[in-house]
Amino acid sequence: MSFAIKTRCVFGRLTAVLVTSFFSVTSLGYFSTMDTGEVLPSNNYRIQLEPQLITTAPSGLNLNARFDAGVNESSNVRAILGFGRTDFHWGLMYKWVPIPDYEGQPALGIMGGFEWARDDDKSVLTARIHPIISKEFGTDIGKLTPYASVPIGLSGGDGSSKTPIQLALGTGWKPTDLNKVSFLAEAGLELNDSFSYVSVAAQIAFDEEGIAFE
Repeated sequence: MSFAIKTRCVFGRLTAVLVTSFFSVTSLGYFSTMDTGEVLPSNNYRIQLEPQLITTAPSGLNLNARFDAGVNESSNVRAILGFGRTDFHWGLMYKWVPIPDYEGQPALGIMGGFEWARDDDKSVLTARIHPIISKEFGTDIGKLTPYASVPIGLSGGDGSSKTPIQLALGTGWKPTDLNKVSFLAEAGLELNDSFSYVSVAAQIAFDEEGIAFE
């Protein structure tokens, strides 16, 4: 192979790598479900704080905050704000649960919306859909609500797009003696163009009269 041909091959490969790096959508680590099929009553609210450990390289830690508000007997809205491994992100979601958790029937619902992120001077906008199934169980330590979701997204930015998909498995725990305080634990497994993670969260529910730690 002549020197000129070798040079063109090397130049072509280098160009391809640079173009791919420049236009690729970063697999930003911040997606998580952190919710069950429970619906807040209207005029009721909830604050959630979630430390999220990203286990897929490049690993890191995010701190995510969420504010939930009840809309009606079957739907909630959610605002999201976070930073850490991903420099900054925020989003808005709407949750609709047409089939409630009742007797032997699990709750079935869907949460959808968008999240915008900024990381390493790149901006990414992602549309997200989170189908949710959950079932509450009474135990000696309080109410446990195992849940599952397969979040699907469409991310676009910097001239490219990806379809992040994950499997999210978790449980909610509402201690017997704490009516307004509850906790969540969740593990996410990368299925496509995303990342794996482990999250925990504490959340406080309140109404128009304010927050009561009980």
